[in-house]
Amino acid sequence: NENIHCDITMPIGKVIELMKNKRTEIISVKSSDETVGVVTDKDIRNRLMNNAITMDSPVVKLMTSPVISINHGALLYEAVLLFREHNISHLMVTNHNNRIYGQYLRQFTMSSS
Repeated sequence: NENIHCDITMPIGKVIELMKNKRTEIISVKSSDETVGVVTDKDIRNRLMNNAITMDSPVVKLMTSPVISINHGALLYEAVLLFREHNISHLMVTNHNNRIYGQYLRQFTMSSS
């Protein structure tokens, strides 16, 4: 899947709108040109409106960090191990320059194993 991203200062409401428009369950959060976190649908459901987080709060207050990722050349079993070890639903995929360019979804990876 394509890597959709937003700036670390973007308001959560705008992030949700971007995710809806791009039809994605996950978005990378960047500071400068570096990915520093991710936000998933689950993060939004579980954290929004908690601890004074509102739709106008910056996405940094909602994101999950650090980002769990795997190199694009890794074997499928390595991805399965990361999903299980970190209990995550999405795994970011990095290229040869260690830049995130895509993602694996647990449901598709686990059904393939």
